[in-house]
Amino acid sequence: MAIEKDTVIEGKTNQSYAVTKETVVDDGIPPYARPQKPKLNKEKNYSSAEKFAPNRDKPTTADAKKGLLELPAAMSAVDPQGLSSIAPMMYSMLGQIASSSSGSSQSSRKRVIEDALTGALSLLSNKYTFEYLTLVFDNALKNNSIKFIDPEYRDIVKNAIANLYKNYSLYGEGNIPTKTVDVVTTIGTPQTPLVTVVPDLYIQQYYTKSTDPYPGYIKWVSQDETDYVFTERTIGDPYYTSPDEEIYSESEQFLAVSLEPYVIENNLTAKILNDLMVDQDKTVENNTQEKTAGKNSAKQFLDILSKLAGYAGTISNNQQSVQLPVSVLNQSSIQSSLNNFMKNVGQLKQEKEKAKQASQPVNAVSNMISALGTGSQFVGSAKSLYDTIKG
Repeated sequence: MAIEKDTVIEGKTNQSYAVTKETVVDDGIPPYARPQKPKLNKEKNYSSAEKFAPNRDKPTTADAKKGLLELPAAMSAVDPQGLSSIAPMMYSMLGQIASSSSGSSQSSRKRVIEDALTGALSLLSNKYTFEYLTLVFDNALKNNSIKFIDPEYRDIVKNAIANLYKNYSLYGEGNIPTKTVDVVTTIGTPQTPLVTVVPDLYIQQYYTKSTDPYPGYIKWVSQDETDYVFTERTIGDPYYTSPDEEIYSESEQFLAVSLEPYVIENNLTAKILNDLMVDQDKTVENNTQEKTAGKNSAKQFLDILSKLAGYAGTISNNQQSVQLPVSVLNQSSIQSSLNNFMKNVGQLKQEKEKAKQASQPVNAVSNMISALGTGSQFVGSAKSLYDTIKG
């Protein structure tokens, strides 16, 4: 909607005067959406934009390539340094919070270890053949030796072996896909301040190789983001783009290197597997803490826990002396809510069991073994190992 002004000269007796008539024209544009007109002195009338939209010329998700469905991924692609964000570190911090939450969960750590063991077995299978690796693990777990693996890690070993069988049936000998990462190929402009020892609680920053503003160097930022330091990379160093990728990859490499001597000598045992699982559980937990809370935070975490334990005791004592009025608690509603909660938990458990039965990852293994026949030592070992992981 717009207002048009017309000046008309009218005469009355011997005088003339100007009358301005305003005509309302409906052009479909509301008044508040109409842009401000430039000032007569041709100065920019963008003072409000400069004040309230300082990042108006920065890249947005509209610049992202087609196919990126997640907002953090899109923002990372178009604005890896967070220049256009009100909170420049927001997405990287959210990723670290998510990583920290998963690292503090035992079930999440088990998934990392299981995936890492699967990857390690794939590397060893491609290097020493699937047939030989099957013989090694059959020897390690025969006579129900899997009982010597802690129940917390038993399924990790079973599932990793089952995944190896499934991958072998899909891709064949020596062709099982393995994870690859970019490596450092160039060293860019020297960065300062350059240190060899990272200060405590400084957090590592992650970038893709193509968007890294500091090629050849790693940036570490203090907790309050007021200070930073750099450490050097060397040619050939792996180029991890997130804490999760680094934690998984390091676990996979550790397990592959640790298992290789026992694979070569064919003297692997269930106890050795168990010790590796226990070690990796603690390592993944510590690495997650380090990558999300800062350098050496895992060591300091124990001191914090001891202090929190004292605070918790004080709170507990105070809580026991506090009496809530009966009117605050509607016991019938609480009991009803509790019953519904337990019902939902039961239904969820049933659905989980159905999903587990439906997936049956070792069925592919059984079909593969049946197809191979029963004439070779390999098939005998494969059948024995399959029975072990299925049981």
